[in-house]
Amino acid sequence: MRPVRLRYTLIGVLVLYACLLIGIVMSYAIAREQVIHSAQKVLFDLSAHSLLQTNQDAQEMDAALDAANRLPTVRCSEKDLEELRRLVFDSATLKDAGRFKDGQLLCSAEIGPTHLAALQLHLLLRTWDGIEIYTNGGKENSPHMPTSIAHKGDAYIYAGAINPISMHPGGIEIFDVLWDAGGHAAGIPDPALSRIFTQTGVYRNANNLYATNCSTERRRCQTAVETVAMALHDGRPMMETAVFSGGAVGILLGLALILWRLRTRTMENQLARAIRNNELYLEYQPIVHMKDHRMQGVEALCRWKDEQDESISPELFIPIAEARQWIHTLTRNIFRQAIEEWAAFLQRTPDFKISINLSAYCLHEPGFVAFLHKLLTRYAVQPQTIVIEITESATANDPRMIEQIQQLRSMGHAVRLDDFGTGYCSLSYLHQLKVDAIKIDRIFTRAIGTDSVTTGILPQILSIADSQGLDVIVEGVEEEAQATYLSTLSFHGKLMGQGWLFGRPTSAQNIRTMLLRKREKAEENAPVGEQPLP
Repeated sequence: MRPVRLRYTLIGVLVLYACLLIGIVMSYAIAREQVIHSAQKVLFDLSAHSLLQTNQDAQEMDAALDAANRLPTVRCSEKDLEELRRLVFDSATLKDAGRFKDGQLLCSAEIGPTHLAALQLHLLLRTWDGIEIYTNGGKENSPHMPTSIAHKGDAYIYAGAINPISMHPGGIEIFDVLWDAGGHAAGIPDPALSRIFTQTGVYRNANNLYATNCSTERRRCQTAVETVAMALHDGRPMMETAVFSGGAVGILLGLALILWRLRTRTMENQLARAIRNNELYLEYQPIVHMKDHRMQGVEALCRWKDEQDESISPELFIPIAEARQWIHTLTRNIFRQAIEEWAAFLQRTPDFKISINLSAYCLHEPGFVAFLHKLLTRYAVQPQTIVIEITESATANDPRMIEQIQQLRSMGHAVRLDDFGTGYCSLSYLHQLKVDAIKIDRIFTRAIGTDSVTTGILPQILSIADSQGLDVIVEGVEEEAQATYLSTLSFHGKLMGQGWLFGRPTSAQNIRTMLLRKREKAEENAPVGEQPLP
């Protein structure tokens, strides 16, 4: 036992560790994308604000150039310089203004007419609206000399260093791209990324994040750039919280998986003991004729209570029994118990039918048919009283089922196709199976009285059954309205119903008591000389 416990302990530790890692990795990945998305939004807002401010500054510069060109003063005279100084003083953007001719500065409102001709200027850009931007290459000969100027007509203005890159707090760079007179974008740092710097949007390339806003009016774009590493650094608190939360969720998920596995293992062990000790029991649900609600038989339903006396659904324990290959023993126990409980009654009432579900695994078992024949012989029960039910999905694309079904029918058993409409049985394959009846799944019954399209399928299924000469059992009939609707449908075969409206699953003794009371009541109400049907 110790090695087994040690193995399960190690598996549990590994599951917890794996779930912890999965939770951390997934939460980190999600938080990383959220941080990057948030950083791109910040960049986009920043570039939009920078573009707006730059456009406003450009409008003010244009207005100042136009105003300087309109002055009626003698160029570089004291009156002219005084008017230029007034333009600079009234502006929040301008630092200097002056006169320009033949690529040379003639005079400056700030420092007058001296020494300006020595400044070597280079044409940087000629914009679409006729403004020329010159620079001295960034060489400052004096703190009072401009490093770059904007020129139009015979006037120039200086509003600070004209740099295509400006730095913002947090390491964010702003790139300024202008279209020149020839329609070419100037100021793009990397020609391979021209689309990023000339189209509005957010982008990610390599290890950088980009956000661009463009103004068609000014023919200008502003792009904010930040490295992914810097964005992740700024979003570190959010990511740390996400990683911690993801790890916690992973551990909780791991614990849930371990508890589920322990419960499954416990359920498997208890089910194995219950099958081995034949502790599962049967309940029976009436099947009635829809025409007069007279009970024509019952369906045997397997039930199990675990060792804590908790009822476990067949939808849980039947798949376990099939997966663990216990279904053969379980099915034989079910058939043995059902026939034993009903043998005496069936001998007296051969028209009564007991329907028993048969797993596809048992249909493929070579010795099952012989077992069933021997069991019926032992209890002197006619095969016609035992109806075999098989699910539609079990028969899908399995030609071997045809042989098994025909073998059961040749013994005298009626065979019904259960849960019809939920599987994959085509009309031609249904004809090949040669079953005696189909059972319509409860999902179609629940749709009665609603707007669901499923309601319209019921008449089609009955039409198919009519064409194949099959009887029909409708499952899940729980309301009078459903029974009334079914009775109005056109069907030439035997239409039967099963559901809570006609009786809930109960013991064989309760069913027989119910039948006896109905018989006694019918005998009391029957006219003299008439014998009521059983």
